[in-house]
Amino acid sequence: MKWTLIFSFILFLTSCENPIVCQEGYELENNLCVKNESVAIEHTPSDGVVHFSSSFEDEDFFGPSPSFKFLKAERPMDNGMMYGPKDIYYISQDRALRGDKSLRLNFGGRNNFCNTCGTKTIEISQSEVDSGCIELPSNLTYGGVVYNKSKGFSTWQVKSYVRKTGKICIDKSRPIKKSISRSSDQIKAGDKLSFPKMCGTDGAGIGGSSDRKSDCDKAVNYFRGTGDRNKVFPYGGKLSRRFYMYIPSQTVLPETTFKLVYSHFRKGSDNKRYSNVLTISVQRNERVHIKAPGGRAFTSESVERDKWYYFEEVFERESSKGETDGSYRMYWGKAGKNNDIAQVEQDNIEIGEFIDLSINGNWQHSNEVSGYVYFDDVSVTNFYQGDNVR
Repeated sequence: MKWTLIFSFILFLTSCENPIVCQEGYELENNLCVKNESVAIEHTPSDGVVHFSSSFEDEDFFGPSPSFKFLKAERPMDNGMMYGPKDIYYISQDRALRGDKSLRLNFGGRNNFCNTCGTKTIEISQSEVDSGCIELPSNLTYGGVVYNKSKGFSTWQVKSYVRKTGKICIDKSRPIKKSISRSSDQIKAGDKLSFPKMCGTDGAGIGGSSDRKSDCDKAVNYFRGTGDRNKVFPYGGKLSRRFYMYIPSQTVLPETTFKLVYSHFRKGSDNKRYSNVLTISVQRNERVHIKAPGGRAFTSESVERDKWYYFEEVFERESSKGETDGSYRMYWGKAGKNNDIAQVEQDNIEIGEFIDLSINGNWQHSNEVSGYVYFDDVSVTNFYQGDNVR
């Protein structure tokens, strides 16, 4: 009887212990927190061609475009380098659709360079380095910092500025913010310095607004400058781009629009270039907006934060030049939620000759953007792929 009471008391204590709470991305299984891995179901036709695919697990995102390789290129940062923990892009372990990694877009990358209202960039001479002063166009008003684009976007304090003469003197003793690369925190002859213009006074002026900040068009372009692109998208052929995207609740998006992706084609008698654009319209409750080959269309729902979303566009080219028997389909929704019905359909249209396509685009904003957006499972094929999360 004594042992029975003790055993019952132990069971009572065990049942009253605090429940196990698993962190995000894990679920409770047999009293253990196990990573919640979504299952990929891929259906590739026998004649299907995968032009490009990456889940960013092995940093395998270089092909097929040479212009995509600039992310890892050994060249100065002012020449287009955009990859690193504090740069625009980085393969991050913050979160992932599957596995451990995804491609992270950082709105505050490059020491917040993309939140400036345009800049005036000059190459500094030795005499200017020695004096610490530079003369710029005197008809503009500049802010209180300077970016050294040649040294990892380190930022430096402006000591004085005389608008009448355009003379700006810099405090060279130490940077306000250090280089985001391994560059030395110095200013040397030949460095390219960028002087941000004053927002609201002499800002970028995009769309006629002096409050407009830099669009910071830092798209990752696929297929640009690669061989015969008609082999990728021949007459009567298909071209599909699928990707997944995640926006954390803390992220401050560009208040006008956030361009998710674009595609470029040429069509018509004049072979004119045009853009097919997929954006999130922040001013319209973060609804997805399409600039499609056959005209614009809003989809019916807004993007929720802290959720993975599936997006896929499928272009079917016309049978021959000038014909209007092509089509366009756009699919999207929360990952794994039966997304096999197109949200936008356009038939009897001309798509045209394929040029290139991207992940990310420019950021149209006057507000201070911050935080991250994550991309994963980017894939370009010649067939409809579908949402592979189940």
